[in-house]
Amino acid sequence: MATYYVNKSGDNANNGTTAALAKLTIQAGINLLATNDTLIVGSGLYNEKCSIANKTTTLLADGIVIWDGYSLSSGPLLSWSGNATFALSIAAASTGGQWVFQNNIGTSIIYSAGTGTNTVAYFYISSCTFNMQFGNTYGIYAGTAGYNYLAIHHCVFSNSTFGGTGIGAVGGQGQAPSSTNSIYNNTFYNLTYALYGTVRMENNFYQNMLHTCTYAWYLSFSTSLMPTTINNHEYNVSKWHPYNQDYDSLALIQAAGFEVNSVSVDPQLTDPSNGIFYPKVVSPVGADIGAYPFGFTLGAANDVGSTWNITGTADNSGWYNPDGNATKNGTTGFFELTNGNVAVLYSPIYDLGNSVTVTEVDLASTQYWPTNMVDATASDVRPNYQTVELRASGSTFNQNDGVISWVEVKYNVAISAVSGRYFQVRLTMRNNGVQA
Repeated sequence: MATYYVNKSGDNANNGTTAALAKLTIQAGINLLATNDTLIVGSGLYNEKCSIANKTTTLLADGIVIWDGYSLSSGPLLSWSGNATFALSIAAASTGGQWVFQNNIGTSIIYSAGTGTNTVAYFYISSCTFNMQFGNTYGIYAGTAGYNYLAIHHCVFSNSTFGGTGIGAVGGQGQAPSSTNSIYNNTFYNLTYALYGTVRMENNFYQNMLHTCTYAWYLSFSTSLMPTTINNHEYNVSKWHPYNQDYDSLALIQAAGFEVNSVSVDPQLTDPSNGIFYPKVVSPVGADIGAYPFGFTLGAANDVGSTWNITGTADNSGWYNPDGNATKNGTTGFFELTNGNVAVLYSPIYDLGNSVTVTEVDLASTQYWPTNMVDATASDVRPNYQTVELRASGSTFNQNDGVISWVEVKYNVAISAVSGRYFQVRLTMRNNGVQA
């Protein structure tokens, strides 16, 4: 039961046994793992596809780990397979840990395929966001044979373009022997199917937020093998499908004996089309529904560990706030929204020394874009949503000019349009409930 490490300062020539001797790539770390070993992955963007076979493993995110398939060949970001009893755990290493799976070209993001009827696969997956923006059929594809036990919670499954399915147990049998192995506190946004199964799916399915989905669930097996579906919040959901029949309203599916205590209500998410899934102020669904708190986009009102000094220096030197709505805290060195609902901040013009194409920005030592610029002091104003924009040019320009265009940074969009020697960041801070 050894522990190994991967981080962006690592080297695949290292042995991976400590953070100081970490491997550089996730696959290199996975290659070290024996059954029941753990891999801790440090913050950063990892552009690779990986596979695990015939072993029980645990992958933990130490900070925000962005697992990215941009420009890679078609296929899942993580393939997991075996021919006996095995398990996969993907979770946070600490309170601030978060996995972000994005830019994948393929039928699924996490793909599991057993090789025989006796395969028993256990999934324990939490603190993840699955961005299926390129038409991935499944966020998690749970098996083609054997039995799949699913414990999936505090995850976001979204697809802003093509639809898709959050969780599917298609050829195998998705089961849960107890309420501890269940699908709960997840957010499913803009999907064709939140949950899909063709054999059986006995997992309890509760306290999930389903927003703009064609089917809350589509399960093609007898009602005696249906999951317990209770206390879900389903907004702009069209259909529910137990064995061989569609139901076109929450009232009808509840009359059929499903979706006990579930309700339809607008959760008032901040900006889900841009991946901001936490409520604008206080959601009517409550804090215990869906993937909330959600560390990747969470403000300090809900996560006091999310402080961030925007330049990584003590004085925030060179940043410019033309509207006067932001003030630097003299004690912490953080900018805070102190007037009005919106404040715009311009960084200095950074001379990068040569023309580059920007694919990742890391101005602080541990924080990756996009994120919230907040101060954790309880008495301070806390903006809970901001826009992050970048621009660059081959020749220098003025800090506040309006000539060179800005490109907004979104975690599911590559930033390849930004290139040049001279580089600048613009941040727009917003108070609760103020949209972009």
